[in-house]
Amino acid sequence: MLKFHLVPTVIGRRVLLVLSMLMLTVALFAGMQGRAAAADAWSFVRIFHASPDIGIVDVFMDGNKLLSNFQYGTVTAYTPVAAGMHTLQLAAIGTGVDAAVLTQPFVLQAGTPYTVVALGTKVTGFSLHIFADNNQVASNLARVRVYHLSPGTGVVNVSARGNMLINGLPYAQASNYVNISPGSYIFKVTSTQNDMSASVAAQLKPWTVTSIFAISALNNGSQWQFVQSQITGMPGMPGTGSDPHAVPASPQSSLPLSRPWLLSLLVLLALCSASAGTIAFFSRARGKTPTH
Repeated sequence: MLKFHLVPTVIGRRVLLVLSMLMLTVALFAGMQGRAAAADAWSFVRIFHASPDIGIVDVFMDGNKLLSNFQYGTVTAYTPVAAGMHTLQLAAIGTGVDAAVLTQPFVLQAGTPYTVVALGTKVTGFSLHIFADNNQVASNLARVRVYHLSPGTGVVNVSARGNMLINGLPYAQASNYVNISPGSYIFKVTSTQNDMSASVAAQLKPWTVTSIFAISALNNGSQWQFVQSQITGMPGMPGTGSDPHAVPASPQSSLPLSRPWLLSLLVLLALCSASAGTIAFFSRARGKTPTH
């Protein structure tokens, strides 16, 4: 009678161990698939303030404050934002989202970095322009993109070292990316409308993407002001926020899952060991020898 009560208890523990291992394996692979799906659910957004008439603003996304004291000529870093429909709102500093002077919905595609630009004047009205970015760099080169955000200056050309790099760039548009050798450059920006020209110096490092934003000088609309932003390009760009395949960090991300195949193998071995032990014990309990 003692053996009759002991066998089911030990076998139950063995079965419970097998089930636990099985559940752990399922959870592991479900977690891996969840992280892969999460990587496809994010886009990355940076915001540039190019409207001289809006003034200093607070920026809201979907009614939640995103930025405070956001000034003209300022660009943010890339920030992970869930893909899908969003509404961006700009309100004079301290007035709240209900007093927004610019409200505009826009759609973000998963896995794509964006530059969102606030444009316009009191005369023309205010609007958002959404630019899809491509921060991939190859062959130890540098990349340059010019954003023409200066109203009233017409179409512009951009040259450097005697070579025309960008031709016929209209207002409120961004140029194609120019792949260029790293080094020191002086870019000459010329308006085809009134022969206005200005120069901007830039130090281009290998494997970087440099954005040059051309805006109107705040106190003199007939002059240009240039704002630069340089990030490390893909694929070697951890921490820049521009990597479309990155997932925002979470407490779980610190778990040692960098080698999931190894953990899966250990779980499988434990499963096999537990199953073999259960069969062996059950056979001994009946007084039989396991068949191999």
